[in-house]
Amino acid sequence: MTSTWCASIAPAPVVRAPVARTHRWLLPAAALTVVGTAVAIWMIYSSRAQALTAKDTVVLGAFENSTSDTAFDDALKQALDVSLRQSPFLAVLSDDTVNATLRQMQRPVSTPLTPEVVRELCLRAESKAWIGGSITSLGSQYVVGLKAINCQSGDTLERVQATAPTKEKVLAALGEAATDLRKELGESLATVQKFDVPLEQATTASFEALKAFSLARKTFNERGSADALPLYQRAVELDPNFATANTMLGIMHANLGESVRASGFLTKAYARREQLSGPDKFLIVFSYEDSVIGDLEKTAATGLDWIASYPRDYRAHLRLANIYATSGQSEKAIELYKEALRIAPAYLVAYGNLSAQFRQLDRFDEARKTIDEALARQLGGADLHANLYSISFLEGNAAGMAEQAAWFGQPGRSFPRSVAMLTAMHAGQLRKARELTQQLVESELRAGRKESAAGIEARGAIREAVAGTPELARQGASRALVLAPGNRYVEAFAGLARAVAGR
Repeated sequence: MTSTWCASIAPAPVVRAPVARTHRWLLPAAALTVVGTAVAIWMIYSSRAQALTAKDTVVLGAFENSTSDTAFDDALKQALDVSLRQSPFLAVLSDDTVNATLRQMQRPVSTPLTPEVVRELCLRAESKAWIGGSITSLGSQYVVGLKAINCQSGDTLERVQATAPTKEKVLAALGEAATDLRKELGESLATVQKFDVPLEQATTASFEALKAFSLARKTFNERGSADALPLYQRAVELDPNFATANTMLGIMHANLGESVRASGFLTKAYARREQLSGPDKFLIVFSYEDSVIGDLEKTAATGLDWIASYPRDYRAHLRLANIYATSGQSEKAIELYKEALRIAPAYLVAYGNLSAQFRQLDRFDEARKTIDEALARQLGGADLHANLYSISFLEGNAAGMAEQAAWFGQPGRSFPRSVAMLTAMHAGQLRKARELTQQLVESELRAGRKESAAGIEARGAIREAVAGTPELARQGASRALVLAPGNRYVEAFAGLARAVAGR
């Protein structure tokens, strides 16, 4: 989408007429005044139009809290992120790319994004500008300020502020300031008006819930779904109507194989979808149609609409790619995974899913190349090496397997039991595969993830049926169904196991 800051003010055509020489000096002076004013206005509007383009990315810096109220810590940056991501014009640098760039800078991902740090990060990530925020108190009032800084020159591109009469109105003031900043940076008035849900509605009125949500998001990016889940749960407890928090909590459960639990949270979020706009609304609808309804065709249509509205949202490309991969449309999936990585080159999940898609198609060289690219960017670790081990196993490459086993043999690393179980199964070591399966089931049960444990049991039942031990298959299927009644994935695997076992 292009900017509409393009209508410059030009002087009207000059009609030249004979003028007495003695009065000639009067016209040039008047003309210069008019032309000078027009040029000045044109320069102002032109400079705004060039502040950012639809191809630029921006980085969010830390939000400076000069008040004594710690409730604003992290919460305001999270709210600003939500507000700016409503814009189809602005592209905020992804968390994955921010974290990967910090690692390249040899800094921990928890490093505060102070002006000095964020400017270096912005330059390394080849972004155009960074946006910082601040809040100060003036008696009972609060002043919220936003500024956009050019990464190369350090010059201020735009600066806006808004005043809140009370703490309860701070989010509204931040939303107003974010809207003004979007306009000043060159976004069209049409898209600002179309995608500008008030922040209290788009997020939550609870600063504590926002803080929990922000911490959950950081935790998910750094450590994954299992560690982030209780933090998203905390955000929902603080505000049960926080739609996006409910969505993410549902997604965390789905990632962990807990589809029945996921369904409840996604259904609740879906009921509040009309209060939102932008990517968050698309995320809610997409997740509901995928995980609750299970309608792949309808979900794919939503994904296409999401991409059409937000072509630079890497999440839309990844999620639609997953749908295509699930429905067997491999080439479409591969192209979308590649596009997600073009938009967000440090998006680890896209590397993993793309390599897995290549592996399923027996395109092992491309799978290995994809993983090598991720490792070269210092992304991931155990999961990627486990994938390399699996590829070597499928190729019958003993040297490659030994190389990855040696990597896992280093201090502080352990070979994934799931990979060991699959390896034993494919090698015909059924007793070892059963033992590892049971260990995985017990591990999930200890973590309170019954549905995930049931999924492992059900897949183990299929293995037993194929191996010619129908009684063990039927027993495993029954245990799975008891653990996770109503989980359609578990029911599907258990049903398949019983069918292969002769029932």
